[in-house]
Amino acid sequence: MFTEKDFYANLVPMYIRRASIKSRKDGSQYYSCRLVESQRTEKGVRQHTLLNLGVNFS
Repeated sequence: MFTEKDFYANLVPMYIRRASIKSRKDGSQYYSCRLVESQRTEKGVRQHTLLNLGVNFS
């Protein structure tokens, strides 16, 4: 059985990042949304992409 302290200790900070990408063909710019988790390491905070959610979200 998890306690409240265990629950909050196991939470992983995640957020959705909007990334701008430039097309190689014609140089036009489009956007992609990604699900990113944040992890603390000895070198500092690092983000890791978990899932690419797709393009053309307005």
